[in-house]
Amino acid sequence: MKIARSILLVVSLVVGLQAAPASATVVAAGTYDFNLDFTAAMPYSWANVEFHIASLLIGQHFSVTFFPDLNEGGLALGPSTIAGSVPTPFTLTVGVSDAGFSDGLFSVRITLDTGTADISSSSAFVSDTFGGTPIASVPLVFPNAAPEPATLALLGLGLAGLGFVRRRA
Repeated sequence: MKIARSILLVVSLVVGLQAAPASATVVAAGTYDFNLDFTAAMPYSWANVEFHIASLLIGQHFSVTFFPDLNEGGLALGPSTIAGSVPTPFTLTVGVSDAGFSDGLFSVRITLDTGTADISSSSAFVSDTFGGTPIASVPLVFPNAAPEPATLALLGLGLAGLGFVRRRA
């Protein structure tokens, strides 16, 4: 009987994991800074960032600012801002071609002014043209603002299963 419960618990966890989007991140309002090192990819002409955003609501603003030095140093370029309401998924690509970015070290500041945004993937890359074929790229990893509903369900199932097994033992 214990084996059957354990199998049921594992199957529930696997089903819950499949229901949760693997690459979606709910980003909370705030400012996110990324230091980027593309020195191994030199030479290149453009520094780019790309986001796949599920939607922006009325009143939300998502902006990208580039800095030619690490830790937001140097003269900022931007921000490039997109304003809600954008109800359907879209891809936002922002890039700069400036001598200050050709040394391979720069930083990017991402700002969401209110609410949350669902970003399915985001990356920084360097290329020879704006939005062109990446010479090198790195993912931009945002801290999770709020757990996905499926994550909460998995956590609840796991805790309930542990409590059930513990009570029977």
